[in-house]
Amino acid sequence: MCECTLERWSPISRHEDYYEVSTRGEIRSLDRTVMRSNGIPLRLRGQSLTPVVRPTGHLRLALQRAGVKLQRFVHQIVLETFGGPCPQGLECCHNDGNPAHNCLSNLRWDTRSANRFDMVQHGSHPNARKLTCKRDHPLVTPNLAEWALPNRSCLACARAHTTVRNAQRYEGLELDLRIEADIHYRRIMS
Repeated sequence: MCECTLERWSPISRHEDYYEVSTRGEIRSLDRTVMRSNGIPLRLRGQSLTPVVRPTGHLRLALQRAGVKLQRFVHQIVLETFGGPCPQGLECCHNDGNPAHNCLSNLRWDTRSANRFDMVQHGSHPNARKLTCKRDHPLVTPNLAEWALPNRSCLACARAHTTVRNAQRYEGLELDLRIEADIHYRRIMS
């Protein structure tokens, strides 16, 4: 699954004595001794942790330290550990669009806008699968509004909204949005 050839392990920041993360996106707990409530020490063996798959496909797990649980996404842990803290205004992006593929070589810090464009490019954005607008105009070139590409907006409907709004504002006319959208669609596609 991961093309990382050399797997390296490193301690997770603020959990150095408890957990490690690998460049392949795997997380394990470390051997440690904890005190029971009765004062008797308990030796715990380290083990691989199994993250929970979120509805978005991202992997998340709970890291525990001194009785406090902290929910973290695996991709953020990997990138923060091996790539440094998240720069302000950026977020963690998956290069291949697969939120469960948390190999270091598949992750990068980038803007939210770049992340959304990646989603469109990979076909994981909800609007990327839309074939028609709500007025049944096919969402194909040249009927795609370039200024709203991540949302795959219908150019004919956008122009019709402007026509209807301007007719009402400047001429006092009430135009039918559906009829105007169909007129604009025929002009665009001819």
